[in-house]
Amino acid sequence: MDLNAIWSGANPTGYEVVNIGEPVLRERAAPVPEEALGTLELAVFLQNMAHTLRESRGVGLAAPQVGVARRVFITHLPEGIEGRYVRCSPSPLQVWINPTWEALHEEELGGMEGCLSIPHYTGRVLRPARIRVKGFDHHGDEVEQTLDGRNARVFLHEWDHLEGILYLDRLALTPQGHPELYHKASWAQIEAERRADGDDAWLIVRGLLP
Repeated sequence: MDLNAIWSGANPTGYEVVNIGEPVLRERAAPVPEEALGTLELAVFLQNMAHTLRESRGVGLAAPQVGVARRVFITHLPEGIEGRYVRCSPSPLQVWINPTWEALHEEELGGMEGCLSIPHYTGRVLRPARIRVKGFDHHGDEVEQTLDGRNARVFLHEWDHLEGILYLDRLALTPQGHPELYHKASWAQIEAERRADGDDAWLIVRGLLP
């Protein structure tokens, strides 16, 4: 099954996304067994994952978020997203199985993150700006890519789920020393005010294009 079929396959059922408080979100996920790579069972699982992601309008979803403690996640950055975030490129559906990564230099970028498992909130997180990633695709073939900016952030957010880490654990601090976390309704108002004031520097620090 190709990725387009996984993304738009007929009659998927989807999954319920589990929320913060569920123990599976704090487990370190186990590797996907080599014998499972390329199987119909895995293809069906990925199809239902893709359906869940598409219906939720998210950009990434990890297996632990649907209650499966295995090292697999999917990402999809739609067209148009590059107009909102600093250093961001659209990306079709990608499957990451048993992934690893390494930072290519010490630069970090701040950016706003949300999570399907932590609805109604968004927070600023510092992440490596450029990474090299390796893993396996849905066929079981090895893949290697270099990811930059927002694309690296999405990968690392989902990879954290495989480690039992939530973005709340990595929140950047305000100058007053408070975790930079916002309710989404409040955040929308704050962002609008900053844009109206022309505070480009404030926006860029949060990974947003002016």
